Amino acid sequence: MRHSLSTWTVAFLSCGGRYGFLRRADDRAHYPGLWTGLGGRVEPHETADTTAAVLREIEEESGLTDSQIEDLRLRLVGVRRDGNHSEMLLFYSGRATRAPNVVSREGTLEWRRPEDAPVARMIPTALLAWVVLRDAAEEAMVGVYDSGPHGCSLTLSNGRRLQWPSGNRTPAATVAVSIDAIRESARTERS
Repeated sequence: MRHSLSTWTVAFLSCGGRYGFLRRADDRAHYPGLWTGLGGRVEPHETADTTAAVLREIEEESGLTDSQIEDLRLRLVGVRRDGNHSEMLLFYSGRATRAPNVVSREGTLEWRRPEDAPVARMIPTALLAWVVLRDAAEEAMVGVYDSGPHGCSLTLSNGRRLQWPSGNRTPAATVAVSIDAIRESARTERS
């Protein structure tokens, strides 16, 4: 039995106390109309340099170039399985030197304060990453999450493992159940 793997990037960039969120265009095949950070698929020739891949996606979706991004760091790695296919999700954070509002074929980029983040309409994995990255210490906090038919788990760099069953909940509700636990773990990570 063969197994396939695709790799995706998502970056949450801040600028002047606001964060860039992309509302995916309504005609997109996956997650139309939902919110996420900037990013996309890592092309096969980019697997040796995923930072270059996320920078390419950031420029395509925002117009921001490498020289306009500071402190871009890989912060969270996720694996999502679906039958014989797995997706590796690489979540980055960084700072932008300007905050352009852009409309592209991918969607509409808006810069919002953390308290105005569109959490009710975010892609579930992006919501999980947003909560972890937003509440994490400035130092790199890397965690690995895994989602499958029985639920999700998040293992943080301090060794703490959070788990929650998917049960009959929607993915967004599953993530929402875990937000308080993730926030508490992020506070523990800072201590």
